[in-house]
Amino acid sequence: MSILLGNKTNGVIGGLIATLPITMFGEILPQAIFTQRGYRFVRHFFWLLDVIYVLFWPLAQPMSKLLNRWLGKETPQLYSHQELEEIIHEHAVRSDSPVDYDESRIAAGALQFSKKTAGDLVTPMSEVFVVDLDDELDATLLAQIKHAGHSRIPVQSDGQLAGVLYMKDVAGRELPLPISQLYRDKIHDIDKRSRLDTVLSRFIQTHNHLFVVMDNETEARNYHTGEDVIEEILDQEIEDEYDEE
Repeated sequence: MSILLGNKTNGVIGGLIATLPITMFGEILPQAIFTQRGYRFVRHFFWLLDVIYVLFWPLAQPMSKLLNRWLGKETPQLYSHQELEEIIHEHAVRSDSPVDYDESRIAAGALQFSKKTAGDLVTPMSEVFVVDLDDELDATLLAQIKHAGHSRIPVQSDGQLAGVLYMKDVAGRELPLPISQLYRDKIHDIDKRSRLDTVLSRFIQTHNHLFVVMDNETEARNYHTGEDVIEEILDQEIEDEYDEE
């Protein structure tokens, strides 16, 4: 093509005209398409790769062992988050994949896990059932707590969080009793900017199921439950006691 165009036009112009389509359609465009959607295209040719593998195995296997002995084993290939997510997606949509859909969903959720923060999953204070430190736990208040369906109730004093009332501490006690004698004043808090993997580690270390999420800029306080973190890993909603029915 370059020779033909060179005879019809200037040699430089002919070379450029011949080179541009080759570069565009043979280099740039294929790279752009296969870089973003490579795994989607490759999955349609797995059968061909299997055929090639079987045909060339008698030659490739001895050569591979010989090269490994001379040069050392090949460094394992590392993938970015995006590449791993694409691989997991391909396993999720393929019926013949050895990885089932639930396993793929959990793996995908785990990859997204560290990208989110505690502030992304908080339950607003206005949506949480709370009791006052000066309240008395009697049959009426106990019935309200049971109706709310909570086993851990935040305790506030003068609008500030004072502690947590655990219903297991109420079991077997004669009522009425002051909340101040029943609640636990040890509060675990986390910054809203904390990554979820850090939050999960805190839940495990403290053996706690309820954290207060602090926003130092606005001084707002919200709540975070252990179930919220598990939901992100499983990528599936769990109906816990702080979810509305």
